Amino acid sequence: MPELERVPPATTAEWPWFTASLALSLILLLPMLAYPLGFDQGIMQYLALAMRRGEWPYTEVWDTSFPGGPLLHLLALVTGGPSALAIRALDLGWELATCAALFVTGNRMAGREAGLYSSMSYAIVYRTGGYYSTAQRDGFLVLPMVLGMLAFWNFLEKGGRSRLLLSAALLGVVSLIRPTYAMVGVAVATYLLLREWKVASAIRRNLLDAVLFGAAAAAPILLFFAIYAISGRFLAIRQLLTADGRIYPLLEQSRPGDVLLAALRFVPWLMLPGAALTLVPSRTPRHRAAAIFLAAMAFLCLVIRLWESKDYRYQFWPLIACMALLAGVGWAGFIDRMTQHWERPRGRVLLGAGLMVALLLVQYRITLGRPSGYELLAALGRPAPSAVEDAGTFLGRSATQSSVAVYLREHLAARDRVQLWGPMTGVLVAARARSATRFIDPFTFFCDAGGQLKLFDHCPQSAGFPLQRKFRDEIIATLQAAPPKFIVAHYADGSLAVHEGPCLAPDLPELRAILDTEYERAVTFGNWTVFRRKQEGGGGSGERIRATSGGSMKWRRPRAEGTSAGI
Repeated sequence: MPELERVPPATTAEWPWFTASLALSLILLLPMLAYPLGFDQGIMQYLALAMRRGEWPYTEVWDTSFPGGPLLHLLALVTGGPSALAIRALDLGWELATCAALFVTGNRMAGREAGLYSSMSYAIVYRTGGYYSTAQRDGFLVLPMVLGMLAFWNFLEKGGRSRLLLSAALLGVVSLIRPTYAMVGVAVATYLLLREWKVASAIRRNLLDAVLFGAAAAAPILLFFAIYAISGRFLAIRQLLTADGRIYPLLEQSRPGDVLLAALRFVPWLMLPGAALTLVPSRTPRHRAAAIFLAAMAFLCLVIRLWESKDYRYQFWPLIACMALLAGVGWAGFIDRMTQHWERPRGRVLLGAGLMVALLLVQYRITLGRPSGYELLAALGRPAPSAVEDAGTFLGRSATQSSVAVYLREHLAARDRVQLWGPMTGVLVAARARSATRFIDPFTFFCDAGGQLKLFDHCPQSAGFPLQRKFRDEIIATLQAAPPKFIVAHYADGSLAVHEGPCLAPDLPELRAILDTEYERAVTFGNWTVFRRKQEGGGGSGERIRATSGGSMKWRRPRAEGTSAGI
């Protein structure tokens, strides 16, 4: 990497740019407050509610997510209550902070034009995520990742191990949200170890820097493991690592070509020429160094996508943030070359601002194509929501599952439990109900059989088979020992298998046997039937209710919008 030139600290002339970028980003992101929750957010919300009740993730409520995501939902729950608005408000504030961090980082690397473009272009793209791909773990990890990049950039420029340790700690937080991003920490530690390796004194310094960085980056995950080990719950961590390392990677895999095509689809095309402009020789070594640094980070984010073989939109937010910074550096360098012979400083400033505003307007028009406040104004203009619509804010406004949630809420006593087999976990959140077992969705019981997700015993060679068998025995034993009042599933043609939008469930013969002998149909909404335990009484009418959407989900969308809360 070229030697960095020192630059003076931010001046008061840059504050108007920062304020304008943050204010415009707020206007762009404000409609997110009206978004409901999707499949993954419902899982995170239930985990947060369970933690607030004193239940331990993985031992008392199972999911394959590392704790960073659920802890952020817990923060929203504690500060804003159990509502969709609370997590949306947290996401809005978090993304505004991300935009601010992008401005500061871009400004630090290549000037205020780079900061303005990086901040606002990311806000424009983030709005395209809709209700499902926003408030996701990958969106939350961008802020600590960008701050970690900024701290490491400052370390390269000024030295000082405090900056290095801060960068490592922030990247450790990123890994606590999605552990595959530990690859970034490994890459940085390798760079620290190998730079200036021909001098003996430099070798010792580099080794110490790499060891300190690695220790600080690993500290958050090691603390997480230590808490479970000390409390006697380390078996749950072994199960988590088995599920995340051997079962989840085999599900819903995408081919490398599909991942690359998804990257081209989700990264705005206007960022690509900006990134390409970083290849043009610049008169400032600082721009070249920033381009190399950001290109390496973008490459690592893309490698992580290829490694995981997943191509959901929300998983590309870190790559998009790096590309926004890289394009900002490229466009800023282009402006710098255009105005280098101008004698009037004010003219250079006005031209730079005008070009950046024009670029952002084009990107906004292509990406969104309508007034940014439309969705929020539409939401504010609606009449007061009914009970079903209120439940729908947890369920992507699905009429069928909202009706299930309202029915359960009206028929549950304080200690009653519910077991779901297929519907979104948000049904439990909207119904204010607790799961009868620690398994809140059936994704752990799948395997990939010829490109189709089926019950794991259809894949006898599955690496996770022993753990899946253990979980299968556990869920059935728990349901037999303590039968819940209600079980909600799709039961048709002698099978419990279902694939409705992101809602997936395999057929489970043992659960069918329990339903056949101990339960009766209480009510059906679209594809989902609420089964009541026979001893409970007051049911059995088998009434079928068609929801206002005609019995089907309003929010059906392609597979690439996600089905699980995995790593």
